[in-house]
Amino acid sequence: MTATYDDTLITRFRDGDTDAFGQLFDQLVRPLVYFAIKHIENKQEAEDMAAFAFQQAWNQRVKFNKFTSLRSFLYTTVRNKCLDYLKHERVKASHKPALQTAFDQPQQWTDAKIIEAETLSLIYQEIERLPQHHREMITLSFMEDLSTEEIALRLGKSMAHVRTARARAIAVLRKVLAEKGLLYVAIVHWLNWPGK
Repeated sequence: MTATYDDTLITRFRDGDTDAFGQLFDQLVRPLVYFAIKHIENKQEAEDMAAFAFQQAWNQRVKFNKFTSLRSFLYTTVRNKCLDYLKHERVKASHKPALQTAFDQPQQWTDAKIIEAETLSLIYQEIERLPQHHREMITLSFMEDLSTEEIALRLGKSMAHVRTARARAIAVLRKVLAEKGLLYVAIVHWLNWPGK
């Protein structure tokens, strides 16, 4: 599946083609759910968030001109839902009996998850600022969790090209994140970062 094909799907999607919507959903829903689970560790909630993001995208479909703009919208929507969920969990935890709170410390856990989610949000913002070719490689490798072979097939490129392009994209992102003090968090978040 090439980028040109993806943008053709977007044109059909924008025009209200439900088959195109289904194809985009099938292509993007799994990595979106995976992305949410990384934040909130609740599969059902993660699936609901991904479904909500697609519903919002469908309702606002006329504004999407490119595949990358839709993908960015979906991830931003899910990210914001994750933050809302974690903040809600923190409020719920604050109303638990003192003994139970002392036992399992849900307040501290939820606070930590919110801090983690907000830090990861900063990382994703930096990814969105990368040049398009680097952003695409990072997104396919780590947000969509595709293998080298799968990326090569998606882009219509050789596996050698993908490996080189991915290494360059990672080097650029590492430098940006290191300058902003975010590199350690990114490496912990994607434990298989260096040589996937």
